[in-house]
Parts: sequence; C-alpha cells; structure tokens
Amino acid sequence: MRRIGCLVLAVFCAGAVQTPWQKIHHPIAGTPSTISSFANGCIIRAQPLPLEAGNYQVLRPEQQRYFGHPDLLLFIQRLSNQVKHLGRPMPKRSARRM
Repeated sequence: MRRIGCLVLAVFCAGAVQTPWQKIHHPIAGTPSTISSFANGCIIRAQPLPLEAGNYQVLRPEQQRYFGHPDLLLFIQRLSNQVKHLGRPMPKRSARRM
C-alpha cells in the first residue's frame, strides 16, 4: 500500500514540475526571428504591443499574449491609425458577425 502511495505521489509531482518553456516570463534577446511554424512556433526578440492606445484595445492582457515581431507591431499600429482617419466607427456587434 505504501508503494502505491509513493507511486501516486511521484506521478502527481512529475506533472506539477514546470517545463523549461513555462519558466520563461519575458522575451529572449537577439535578432527578431521565428522558430518552427506560424501555428506552433516561437519568436526570438518579441516586443510587446503597447497596452494603452487610442486606436486599438489589447484584450485579456493578463494572459501576456500581446508580444509579436516588431514588423507585425508596426503593421497593427499603422493599420489602426489608417482606420481611425477614415472616421467611421464599426457597426454595433460587428465582432460577432466576423
């Protein structure tokens, strides 16, 4: 019985240990480049999208998924500025229709 308890405890503790990727809490330094595919990859030297902006909104910032390639961040900022200059708001509930 004691062996079973130790085995269960060992299996539970093995699942609770963080993987090396879970221990990383900030972007890695280096030249911006991607690793693997766009669907299941990582990025070196990712930069954060500014949380406070008048033209867009970062959703669920507590999940810390607002990092991206510097070119992507510039594209998002330019696009949001261009849309703002059009002067028309999106229709109500437009996000649900997309």
